[in-house]
Amino acid sequence: RLQATSITCNTLISACGRGKAWDHALRLLADMQQLYIQPDKVTFTAVAAAIAAGQHPVVAFNLLTMMRNQCLQPDAGTYGYSISAYWNA
Repeated sequence: RLQATSITCNTLISACGRGKAWDHALRLLADMQQLYIQPDKVTFTAVAAAIAAGQHPVVAFNLLTMMRNQCLQPDAGTYGYSISAYWNA
């Protein structure tokens, strides 16, 4: 059985982004927190990429807020994907 880690979750979230399955990416983020796996900047950037592909600006804004609430500073990649969600919507 495969043990869930931040690396496996980040990989799955990235795959969701490539498949434009932003809702699954968000669900995986929630599952990580329930499994006590700490999301990091890579996690949030991967989720932001999925949200940008799905063109959901409100969800992108909420993700940035969630990231700050976890004391993580968004980086250029996370902001870039969030802006893309607004631009492409």
